[in-house]
Amino acid sequence: MSLKVIVISNANDLDGEHSMVEAMLDNGMDFFHVRKPYFSRNDLRCYIERFQPHYLKKLVVHSYHTLALEMGLAGIHISNRHRKEPFKTWLRIRKMKFRKPGLKYTIAIHSIPEVKSRLIRYNYLILSPVFDSITKKNYKSTFVNGDLKKMLERTKRNVYALGGVDVDKIQMVKELGFKGVALMGAIWQNSDPVNKFIEIKNACS
Repeated sequence: MSLKVIVISNANDLDGEHSMVEAMLDNGMDFFHVRKPYFSRNDLRCYIERFQPHYLKKLVVHSYHTLALEMGLAGIHISNRHRKEPFKTWLRIRKMKFRKPGLKYTIAIHSIPEVKSRLIRYNYLILSPVFDSITKKNYKSTFVNGDLKKMLERTKRNVYALGGVDVDKIQMVKELGFKGVALMGAIWQNSDPVNKFIEIKNACS
């Protein structure tokens, strides 16, 4: 079984980041999640505009979601912060999906019961931390593999694994039944992010 592969951006703007991301997209990245929590709306727009136009349909934004509609992006991601906002925020975001039927809709989750939530039909759910995080040293996994496997066997949802995912974990991710992986620390803490991505992508195929 081949796994979908997405990459989540570093929180900060890195030297050469755009060329590295475009190279990863050219080598099979399914979607690039733009997570820039310190950016203003204008900063984020300028960051996105630095990509060549044909890559925009592969970008998913974690903030300033209306940019997805304005700039023709792939979709929007809902974090814990968004889920704690007033209900009117949920209504606004849901309306966006209907205004653009092809808009991808993804969400971050951190427990098995959340997989069963039926509030909105997401394209995929990102569960973390499946393994001990590479980026956050004190962010340890609390999942039991047996529980994960049972949950993934029973759900029809597309659940992607985030947290500590590297080449040595790909076989376990497949055996547990995940549909994809989300990469962050393994990519951005490596001295050669593009080759690291290609190595993981090949293991996922």
